[in-house]
Amino acid sequence: MFGRLFLRYMPWWAFLPILFVMVPLAISTVKDYLALRAGLDAAKSAPAPEVRPLSDFSLDPARTGAVEVAVLGQYKGFARGIEAGKIDFAFALLEPLDGEGATVALVSEGYLFDLLLERIAKAKVDGGASLIRGFEEKDHRFKSRIERALKDAGQTRHVYVVEPYWGTRDAALDGRLGSNLLLVFVSVGFTVIFALISGTKLVRWILRVRAKQGEVRLTDVDGEPNKKRSIPHTSAREETRSDDDTPVMRRRR
Repeated sequence: MFGRLFLRYMPWWAFLPILFVMVPLAISTVKDYLALRAGLDAAKSAPAPEVRPLSDFSLDPARTGAVEVAVLGQYKGFARGIEAGKIDFAFALLEPLDGEGATVALVSEGYLFDLLLERIAKAKVDGGASLIRGFEEKDHRFKSRIERALKDAGQTRHVYVVEPYWGTRDAALDGRLGSNLLLVFVSVGFTVIFALISGTKLVRWILRVRAKQGEVRLTDVDGEPNKKRSIPHTSAREETRSDDDTPVMRRRR
């Protein structure tokens, strides 16, 4: 109800601040999608990353784009719930089998956490380690909260946050592209809708202004419509006089 009234009575110029925010956002979303698509297309043509144990695992600090990983680690029972926005998440920590090394946090939504643990168990290979393939999670909210949870537990470790995939590699790559494509449709779609609404209201406003200007011009041509025009006074005798009744002047003698 409020939305319909908002769109109906809001003037065209009031949409300009909204478009001022949405247009750059839509452009940025499209650029990110095209960059991700180029990176994923390159990843498809390249071989899968080499499987590395966590005791010998690290990533380039200058890395950009989608970073694919394949690691061997063991889940030793360390798991915590975290909050990121309005959704509850949980993570399971994948640690090196022996000695020191990097740690990988596998994140899932809270209600899917039991399924995550089942999949980690099914991914075990010889030696008790689990082979996990996935992509580095770029959401920094997870990393900061996970490091805080580890610090509260008395552990200080360098953590890589990984979003695992359990199907084929090609399906996982296509899935990442599809989720970003949905974001493009939403951002660009709303931008186009608000632009059309604003443009339609602008055209109607211009037509109303021109119509009012036309009424003013018409009034100027016809004169003042409310002023009574003066009618010349004629007597009844002059009205009934015909051309034959014209008086003839007598000639003086």
